[in-house]
Amino acid sequence: MKRNMMLMGLWAREGEKTPQELEREFLLRLEEIPSSGDIYLLSEIKKGRRVDFVGAEVKSYDPLPRGMEVWYLTGKFDKDEENHDTMLKNLQSGEVLYRVQEQGDNRHLKKLLWKDDQPSGPIFERRSVRHYRQRAVEEEKIELLLRAAMQAPSAKNQQPWEIIVLENRKIMKELALGLDYGKMLDHAPLCFIMLGNMDNLKSPLRWPQDLAAATQNVLLEATEIGLGSVWVSLYPDEQRMGHVREVMDVEESLIPFNIIALGYPQEFPAPVDRFDRSKVHRIKE
Repeated sequence: MKRNMMLMGLWAREGEKTPQELEREFLLRLEEIPSSGDIYLLSEIKKGRRVDFVGAEVKSYDPLPRGMEVWYLTGKFDKDEENHDTMLKNLQSGEVLYRVQEQGDNRHLKKLLWKDDQPSGPIFERRSVRHYRQRAVEEEKIELLLRAAMQAPSAKNQQPWEIIVLENRKIMKELALGLDYGKMLDHAPLCFIMLGNMDNLKSPLRWPQDLAAATQNVLLEATEIGLGSVWVSLYPDEQRMGHVREVMDVEESLIPFNIIALGYPQEFPAPVDRFDRSKVHRIKE
C-alpha cells in the first residue's frame, strides 16, 4: 500500500542525541503541535552513522514550533508489505533524511508509543558498553549517577558505599593493565570505583548486596541519560581487589567491590530480550 503523510518532528545524527533523549525532547513539546496524530520513530544508517527521527503526523503547521521541522513521508510501509520504498523529505529544504528500499518486516517504521509491543525503558534497553567516544561526561550527569547510586536500598539502611570518581587517564590505564576484563578503562573517559566501607556495619554479611543494588542503579541511570556503562567485577577476587588497592592506595577498611566504566558509547547496542519463562515458578492457591 502506498501512503503519504506529513510529519513534524526532530531529528539527530548518532552521537548528537540518543534516541531516548530525542524522544523525551519531542514528547515534552508534543502539545505545541496542532492536529497531531500517531507518533513515529524512524532510524537508518547514513554514511556509517545512525540517523534518528521522531515525529507526529500533522495536517497543518501554523505556526511552526521553534526547532521543529516539517517532513513528507511517502512510500510503501503498510504492515503487511514486503517491499519497502520509503522516503522522508524536508518540505522546506528538500533534504532527504530517510530513504529505504529493502525486503523487511516494517521495523524501519515504528510507532513510538508502542515500541513494537516490546517493553521499553532503561531496564530493558541497558547493555554492557565497552567502547566509548572521547567526550567528557558533564558534571551534571556525574551528579545524577552518584545520586542514583546512593538512592539504592541497603540492609538496615547501612549505606556502606564509598565511591571514587576517577577521570585520571594515567591511573585508569594502570588499572586496565592489571584487570583482564577491564581493558576498556584504557580509553573510557570516566569510571566509578565502588567500595564497601566495613566501619560501623549494621548488617555485616549483606554489604555486597547493598553495593550490587547501588551499582545497578548507576547502570540504569547511565542508560537513561544517554551514557554507556559496564560492570567490571572485583569482589571477591583477591588478585583483582589487590591490584585496585595498590594502584589507588585504598585504606584497609574499604573493600573494592567493582569498577563501573562510563562514557558516551561509540554505538548503541540493540536491546536483548532475556526473558525465560522456564525459570518462572508460580505457586497459586
